[in-house]
Parts: sequence; C-alpha cells; structure tokens
Amino acid sequence: EVHGRMRPLGERPIEPGDSGAVEIRLATPVAAIRGDHFIVRRTSPATTLGGGRILDPSWRRRRGAALERAVSGLGGDASAALEVWAAEEGEGGLEAAAAARRLGLESRRVEELLEALQGEQRLLEIPATAARARRWIPPAAYQRIADRAGRTLKTYFARERLAKGMPKAEAVERILPGAAGQLADVYLAWLQAQEILTVEGDRVNLPGRSARLSDEESRLSRQIMKRFGDGGLQPPVPSQLAPEIGAKPQIVDGVIEFLCQQGRLARLPGGLLMAASAIEEVASQLRDTGWEKFKVPRFKERFGLTRKWAIPILEHLDSIGVTRRLGDERMIVRRPL
Repeated sequence: EVHGRMRPLGERPIEPGDSGAVEIRLATPVAAIRGDHFIVRRTSPATTLGGGRILDPSWRRRRGAALERAVSGLGGDASAALEVWAAEEGEGGLEAAAAARRLGLESRRVEELLEALQGEQRLLEIPATAARARRWIPPAAYQRIADRAGRTLKTYFARERLAKGMPKAEAVERILPGAAGQLADVYLAWLQAQEILTVEGDRVNLPGRSARLSDEESRLSRQIMKRFGDGGLQPPVPSQLAPEIGAKPQIVDGVIEFLCQQGRLARLPGGLLMAASAIEEVASQLRDTGWEKFKVPRFKERFGLTRKWAIPILEHLDSIGVTRRLGDERMIVRRPL
C-alpha cells in the first residue's frame, strides 16, 4: 500500500461504472511492470474507488495530441507500447533493455518485437557498437533530423558564403542536439546516403556546393595576397586592410578566411596571419642552413624577427612537421633522400 494522487487523462470525468485512463503519482516508488493490476482506495472515509491495470510504470506527462496518441498506443499490445516509448525517446533512440524493464519481459523478446516493428518500417534501427547497445527510433524522428540538417546548412552557407564547409563539431551540435549527438556517426552516414549533406574530413557541406569568389571578391583577394606577399615575414595587420583597399571589413574577413581555407594564407597560433609562401621560404632556408638544432634567439636573429612573430612561426613549423621541439631547442626534420 502506498499513497498517491490520481487524475483522469480524458476530457470527461470517470463516472461510477465507467472506465478510462488515469495518471497516478505515488508518494514513494514501487516495483511494477506494464500489465500489473491495482486497486484504488480512498483513505478517509475508507472506500474502494475501483481498480485497473498499469499501462506504463514510467509514465511521462504529455498534453494535447501527444497525450491522446500515447494513451491510445498504450491501450494496445506490447508492440504499440514500444512505438509510444520509441517516440518518447525520440532522436536518442529506445534501448531494448530499458523497454524490457517497463514491459516485464526478457530483453531478447523485446528485441524480437522491435525487429518486427523495424521490418514493418514502423521503427528504424541504430546498429550497436562497442560503446552502445542497439536502439530504435521512429521514422518521424529521423525526418526531423533531416529537415533540421537542410535548414541549418542552408542558413549557415547563406551567412558564410565563402566557407569551405561547416565545422563538423558545430554541425553535430546544431543538427544533433542532446542525446542525438551520441549517435552522430549513424545519423551523418544516413544524411550523406540521402544526399542531404556531405562529410569531408572535419567539414560538413551541401552536396555539389563549392565556395566561389565573385568578381569583386577575386579582385580583393589579389590585393590582399599582394600585400601579404610583399610583407613577407612582416605581414600587414588584417584590421587595417579594409580601409587601405576600400572594402567593407566583413567582406575582407570573408575573403581572408577563404584564402586560409585555400592554403594561400597561413593562420598561426594566436590568430596571426602570414602568406603561406613566406612560411615555405622560412622552411626552405632552415633546411639549407646546415643546422641540426637551434634555439629561439638564433632563429630570431637569422630571420630578423621579434618574439611576437618568432614563437608563432616556430609553433606552426612544429605543427606541419618542419621542426620538432626538444625542450628549449628545436630540431630540423630532414626529408629522406
């Protein structure tokens, strides 16, 4: 025996002799499974009000049409209840073990029921991996993901027209929020198979899309590259470029990002920018010095650099395999003959 509060889930009250769905919130937990029978009594005066059977021991409140669908589904057989619970879990997917605890059945039997629903195309299976069990989702949940993916990418590229692609981590966060993010490998593969998006390394794109400069942006890119090329190891300050070449700052920023993605400009640690050709010249000269190892002061003196530029350049050279840091020294990585 345990105290609780009961309320009807239908629009009309349940009259004596009638039946209907009710929600019972208990003061303390009890062990129960779908199908268990119960009796409801009033404590004072002590009166038996009625009885029934449990449709869902882990019921979550719903409203409107969602409530009607859930009550209708839970009033059916075990397969109908599984569809309700799969819809409840949504994009995160329903695991057989969790459903088995609500049904009071063995997980294998629940898996068979879920597989049958999959065969009828009423559920979709998320395959198991070493890190997670199989899960099932309603087709409507995947359709929401597909619609959201299309909208998200179109909005992103309308704003970032020159972007090579949307960063994969950002795409997962925005297209697959919450529990769906744990299933990103499957969802991205499905979306790619349906040609809703493409995944290229750490970038997500729209099929067939490529970043192209307009005539005006091409002119700006040539001006920007000339200034960076002429600057060599003393490149221009990006924030000062816009007034110098007579362009809007946001357009210049977009063209600079495009040039970085194309590999024509190198973004150094700390956000400093330099022409990729200047970095390549430094790497070539380092290999021609005959040095095996060197320290920062020697590098600064050799190339006429301040510490502000020397350290980011060296860290960039480390990242691309030209040098390797060994304590306070750096070793030049020689290419095999």
